[in-house]
Amino acid sequence: MDKATVVRKVILFSALAATVYVSIGTSDEAPAQVKIPTSETIQRPAVSVPGTMQVAEELGAESDGSDPFEPRNWVPAPPPPEPVKEVVAPPPIAPLTIPEGPPALPFQFMGRLKDGADEVVYLGRGDQPVVARAGEVLESTYKVISITPTQIEFEHLPTKQRQVLSMQSN
Repeated sequence: MDKATVVRKVILFSALAATVYVSIGTSDEAPAQVKIPTSETIQRPAVSVPGTMQVAEELGAESDGSDPFEPRNWVPAPPPPEPVKEVVAPPPIAPLTIPEGPPALPFQFMGRLKDGADEVVYLGRGDQPVVARAGEVLESTYKVISITPTQIEFEHLPTKQRQVLSMQSN
């Protein structure tokens, strides 16, 4: 071994011996008694603790909060339940009244043809042409009662009521 290594080891060993001597102590006094806190000696604070921080109370007051590994509950308390709303039944709905009488005429006047005593009118129902003569029943619902120079009179067969369709003069 060289001289530098020996000097280094002597210095390190001296530092170790001094550290051990200081830590053991040279005083003749007895070490002070350490009191371990119990549930009787712990004083509770007079302030209120929020609901999420009541860890010590939930654990039974044995914890003083100094243990960093003690279980904690960071979940906020659930909100109080909503008050039950009284359900009010809606007012009864008036029955649907169906108007008495026939529906509006589905026919539209398109033209007429007079061949002697026989007169024919051409009607339109949407895109479909309909040929009508006096006394004929159209689509099992309407009967042509009469054809005059200014109007056509129909009878709605289900309700037995009469309706009139005006003709335009050309």
